[in-house]
Amino acid sequence: MMSLNRRILASMRLWLCPALWVAGAAFAQTNPPAEPAASVPSMQIVSTPRPKVALVLSGGGARGFAHLGVLKVLQEQRVPIDMVIGTSMGSIVGGAWAAGHRLDDLRELVQGTDWDAVFAATAPRRERDYRRRSEDLNYLTRFSFGVSREGLVLPRGTFQAHELDSILRKVALPVQHRTNLDELSVPFRAVATDLVSGEMVVLRDTSLFAAMRASMSIPGAFAPIEIRDQLLIDGGLVRNLPVDVARKLGADVIIAVNVGTPLTPRHKLKSALDVAQQMVNILTEKNVMQSLGELGPQDILISPDLAAYSFSDFAAFSKIEAAGEVAARSVQARLAALGIDAERFAGWEAARTGRPNVPEPIRIDDVRILGTSFTNPQVLLRELDIRPGESYSIQDITSGMRRLSASGDFDRVDFSIAGPEGARRLLVTPSETLVGPNTLRFGGRLESDFRNNNRFEILALHTLRWVNSYGAELRTLLRVGSARELGTEFYQPLSLGREWFVTANAGVRGDDFERRLGNTGFTAALGSRTYDIGGTIGYRLGLDGEVRLGYGLRRLQTFPRAVQSLIPSTDDQFQVFGARLGWDTLDDPNFPRSGNLVVIDWSRASDLRSGSDLRRDAGLLVWENAQSIGRNSLSSSIRLGYGRGGASPLPLGGFLNLSGSPPETFTGDRTLLARMVFSHRLQAVTGVRVGVSFEAGDAFDRGETLRPSSLKRALSLLAGTDTPFGPVYIGWGRTFGVRSSLYLFLGRP
Repeated sequence: MMSLNRRILASMRLWLCPALWVAGAAFAQTNPPAEPAASVPSMQIVSTPRPKVALVLSGGGARGFAHLGVLKVLQEQRVPIDMVIGTSMGSIVGGAWAAGHRLDDLRELVQGTDWDAVFAATAPRRERDYRRRSEDLNYLTRFSFGVSREGLVLPRGTFQAHELDSILRKVALPVQHRTNLDELSVPFRAVATDLVSGEMVVLRDTSLFAAMRASMSIPGAFAPIEIRDQLLIDGGLVRNLPVDVARKLGADVIIAVNVGTPLTPRHKLKSALDVAQQMVNILTEKNVMQSLGELGPQDILISPDLAAYSFSDFAAFSKIEAAGEVAARSVQARLAALGIDAERFAGWEAARTGRPNVPEPIRIDDVRILGTSFTNPQVLLRELDIRPGESYSIQDITSGMRRLSASGDFDRVDFSIAGPEGARRLLVTPSETLVGPNTLRFGGRLESDFRNNNRFEILALHTLRWVNSYGAELRTLLRVGSARELGTEFYQPLSLGREWFVTANAGVRGDDFERRLGNTGFTAALGSRTYDIGGTIGYRLGLDGEVRLGYGLRRLQTFPRAVQSLIPSTDDQFQVFGARLGWDTLDDPNFPRSGNLVVIDWSRASDLRSGSDLRRDAGLLVWENAQSIGRNSLSSSIRLGYGRGGASPLPLGGFLNLSGSPPETFTGDRTLLARMVFSHRLQAVTGVRVGVSFEAGDAFDRGETLRPSSLKRALSLLAGTDTPFGPVYIGWGRTFGVRSSLYLFLGRP
């Protein structure tokens, strides 16, 4: 599993600054917990009087995996736990334990989780629809901003909570119907922070899922969660080690496990962001020191040696768990004093893990969407695809929630099942994103061979979603740089199910290109402007694709870019018929490891002048396939371009497009490019991939015979990584018989 150090550290530093005021309020807050002091009844398995034992688990990100090592030793020493109190990652481990999960279950969950996906800016690509996926291929970043009268609206979380919510749902599944945490196998509390007041909130009267989600809502990383009109974030800002909560709940002995992040050494404080993060660490450590001072001589403190691991070292699960086990064994004698005999502990453990089976399938008699403002509940019901009167497994229901969550309209989607058999109601409560339906995405593309070929593009995509109740969209793209474009499309679904749709579009594009002058060997520098207006009718092929038929009008102007030119200016007008099929199942647009991309595009432009039989035909076929084994990936692709009557297919040349040759070196009526890119993801350097490509292709005109032996051949050596601004590559390429070049490339080749 790839380490996330550099990527998550950089991202989390960006969101820590706006959380400072919350942390300041949290540090100043010393009031008792928000719930009344009460004694939580321990499990009635042990009849002999014994001290009431509370397990207090701190937050610490990946360092919280040490809690599993501590739990292992507690089981070996047969220590029954009467209550669990957790913060952040401690709330997840503690909540899972309290809900009756076995230790092996938790290990399997941690090791089977794609932590890259948990800390991702968007939902998994396979769960978004084709329209959203197609935006990824246009050199756009994965971050969206809202647009309002006040300006840009930043999202409430850097990362989407799509995968995090799925993990927490798995944990909470056996106790999903319970809304009081005293009713778990072991009474449980999660600590969160009120984002408005900065006060500590001890969660009891809520679902386990909501409690863990609130306590784990790292400020700036994940959007806050609202529970009973309180906007809640990570509890570590107020009580990273909530000893006082356990004491007020009647604990006689507290086993406190502290895995919090220590202060950064002086030599690593090199930037303003480092200083800002250190300020938050200081405030967090202050409340931990306060909690440590509340421990009595009868309590047990376990502090694993985690100096070598950060809160983002999710790949180091086994080593971090082992560190927790070592720390627990250092106080093994004191833990053993709290243990009970094997027979009684077996009964206690059987009661803890004796979770009721979740009845499946569940007949759903009614489905309600609650709390929406700009989205249409009727459309959401169709996307959810859960019909009243039919039976579904919990996995089916969860998959429907994931589809809604992946749309980008919601920070999260919560649900509950209420009512007796025969009148069961599925209540779905989406939390609409603060960014709203009016969004802006930026992107760019840069290519340089460190010679005379330097090309760049900057893009902005504005999308106005939910223009009407059917989910219509107005999407406008602005592109400046080596190519210039301004285009807009109005997308209108024709039903609540949104299978059929129509579009209306208009745009203008400017390009610069070279054209060969017959057989002279010379080329002329030309420019063009293309004006388009038209529309399409289309059909969605599930989430993965769509097909369109279109008609429009086009005006094409060409002109020489040099003062003296042998090619005159032209100004032609056409009617255009077109068809397009798109299919995209790639798991990642930049460094795919699985899936396919297929694009088939054809158009015919006929001259509108009376008596003219001028036609310009163009066609494009793209096929890309990705496969992987471990950290190794192979991406294969074929691109065929066809043009007639002056229509030009995609030219060849440039990085991974016959690497080594200058951009647009090879042009003609037909183009062919085949390539294979083998890459290996480094384990030592986070997120970096190294690889090699093999490419073959050429451009040729009508009448020329394509011979495999005449194809240009190229290879490249490359290194690349994904960034918030898109994929970045450095590489060297050579087209044999032409030349070689070094490359710096930003964007999707």
